[in-house]
Amino acid sequence: MIRLPPMSRAVTQATNLALVTNTSARRPATRLCALALLTLSIASPFAMAGKGCVPGEIEPAELMQALELAELTRQTLAQANAQTAVIARVGQDLSSYGLRYSHLGIVYQTNSITPSAADTTNASPDSTTAPEIDTAANSANPAPKKVQYKVLHELNECGSDRSGLYREGLGNFFLDDVFAFEVLILIPPAPQQALLATALQGPQALAMHHANYNMLAYPFDTTYQNSNQWGLELLSMVMQPSEVTDRKSAQRFLQQRGYTPGEIEIDPLSRIGASVFRANVSFTEHPLKQRLKGRYQVVTVESVDAFLQQQWPQTQRMVLTLPAASANISPTP
Repeated sequence: MIRLPPMSRAVTQATNLALVTNTSARRPATRLCALALLTLSIASPFAMAGKGCVPGEIEPAELMQALELAELTRQTLAQANAQTAVIARVGQDLSSYGLRYSHLGIVYQTNSITPSAADTTNASPDSTTAPEIDTAANSANPAPKKVQYKVLHELNECGSDRSGLYREGLGNFFLDDVFAFEVLILIPPAPQQALLATALQGPQALAMHHANYNMLAYPFDTTYQNSNQWGLELLSMVMQPSEVTDRKSAQRFLQQRGYTPGEIEIDPLSRIGASVFRANVSFTEHPLKQRLKGRYQVVTVESVDAFLQQQWPQTQRMVLTLPAASANISPTP
């Protein structure tokens, strides 16, 4: 039996991503730190999904599972005729915090959405020539054409205090050192999908991005931002475009609509260690009462899920897992 050698994670990720913020920095050729709410220990207070700028390898089985889940996700979105949706992955085991999902992104149908001017102008230099890991190979017969999707999401850059917005194929989204091959899919009602598509085409996605990254960003302060917070604030703009024009008005809207953030508990020793040794963790903007109690409010995937269900009750919610779910999905065009 021939065993395939592991592939370089750097090759499969870095050459296939296009940076869409107006910064000049590229996503490093290694694993990146997506938002991960944390595994705490005294020796290493904060462990994140992926290890910032530490080269890694992808085993063939891991690659195949990531691509299988990506194709399953694509088929499910296509069967639902979804133009846009919110998807979330399981980056690490957060069960001790009552959480399952660590990181969300906004998925959009590329067949119906043209990238914005910012998206094409500020793409990384090799984005037009480098092949992107995607879930559908080019076919010798052009018809029928598969419905394709990409993901737009915020990523922390190398464990620093900075972030960027990235667009990538579904395959890449599930290759960031995930804990479990499972995806949460939230498909808004059709009118809201159309509004979200408009936001992705225009300047709104970039306007709601704030590059000062903090894994534990306080949901009602504009000093920092984490990955899930960007997604929630963009969704807020879609919900009330006449009132929500920037991050401050988005957070005011969330408070008025009764958004309830997630809450995690962090002991003092871990907090001190993180403050000293991690550039992407800060506690300073949290209210003093929370800091004294060691309980911190953050934007979690679960809180975004609950808020969407509250604001858009007709939102479709699905959870796909491997390997059992893959047998229940038949190929679609």
